[in-house]
Amino acid sequence: MTPYIKTLIFFFLIITAVISCDNFDISSKQSDTFIKFYGATNLDYGSDVKQLPNGKYFVTGTVSLSESNASAFTLVTDEYGNSTTDLKTIAGESNTSSRIAMTALLPDGGIIAIGTYQVRSGNNDIWVLRFNSQGDTTWTRKFGSSNNDEGMGLVINENNEIVCIGYTTVVVGTNIPDKQIWMHKLSLEGSELWPKERIHGATDDDEKIAIDDIGNYIISENDGYIVVCTISEFSAGRNDKNINVIKFDINGLHPLIIRQIKLSNDEESKIIKAIPESNGYFVLANSTSITDGSSDILLMKLNNNLDTTYTRIIDNGESETASALVYKNNRIYILGTSYNTRNDTRRMLLISTSDNGENPVYNYYGFTKERIEGFGMGETADGGFILTGSNILLYKMLNPGDF
Repeated sequence: MTPYIKTLIFFFLIITAVISCDNFDISSKQSDTFIKFYGATNLDYGSDVKQLPNGKYFVTGTVSLSESNASAFTLVTDEYGNSTTDLKTIAGESNTSSRIAMTALLPDGGIIAIGTYQVRSGNNDIWVLRFNSQGDTTWTRKFGSSNNDEGMGLVINENNEIVCIGYTTVVVGTNIPDKQIWMHKLSLEGSELWPKERIHGATDDDEKIAIDDIGNYIISENDGYIVVCTISEFSAGRNDKNINVIKFDINGLHPLIIRQIKLSNDEESKIIKAIPESNGYFVLANSTSITDGSSDILLMKLNNNLDTTYTRIIDNGESETASALVYKNNRIYILGTSYNTRNDTRRMLLISTSDNGENPVYNYYGFTKERIEGFGMGETADGGFILTGSNILLYKMLNPGDF
């Protein structure tokens, strides 16, 4: 390819990207489906998206500022994906990296978020942030130890309190670091409602073993909280990963039920969702082969006592990972990424299955040599879906057939 042709293609891509970001000439179809890109590279990505009560979309994620630092951001668009605010970065100081893992909608139409604040030369802190509906930061809080800590998930309980989940790192024995489940409860104003953070997890004083307990996701119940975790045991050069589902009391102090799910591969939990009408729970995870490193999506259903009802491996022949789950109209929708190792292609993947996890339908977005990954998914007021992922993609669809 000649340099002249390369230059033409480069400018064509720039013009296409600009056009795709904001198009105010709205067609009737655009109310049902649209695709927008707001990022410059694969290092820019949306991690979560919510539709606000006013119909606008609130996107959060991470944008790369330089080789040495990246920043969490907020972006608000109208119902057609056209930006109504600038992309606003938070804590983008030199030699730092900040990222947001997930968000929740607040009663006033604002957003609460949890993630991680990382100083390149130091440690990671758990980071909780509140935004108004315009994407402006109302307050931020940092938690954690002098070691590495990470915020993973949060939930707004029935009392409009924020309960957060993640992990903190402790050192046992001589120099063996162990990750343990971290929980804390905050008010909507950011004040601490528990006198101290809750720390749970196994430790092993044997200097040859490290045990990690990472709290990945939390949901609120009337009588407590249910947390899905990834537990790892490092021993004799092998890292075994399994899933723990734990029900804690209302104060986050005592585990009432613990269920360990141990299968043949390495399993890392992502999400737990309650099924309406007290019909149990769905657990979403990624299952990585211990022989060749390929990944499949693991879907499980648990009953109200957290016993496993079914286990499904969802695999369409490539390496697949899951990031988000929505359950509606007796169907399960899973957002993730399909990775083809032969040509290094990553495509956004949307799967729909029956409520028993059978007969999956696979929908892909992306082309050869592209790297489009799916990270966040929410429901829209018109019964559709809003998705986000790499290159700060924003994808609205009325039904998966539009994917």
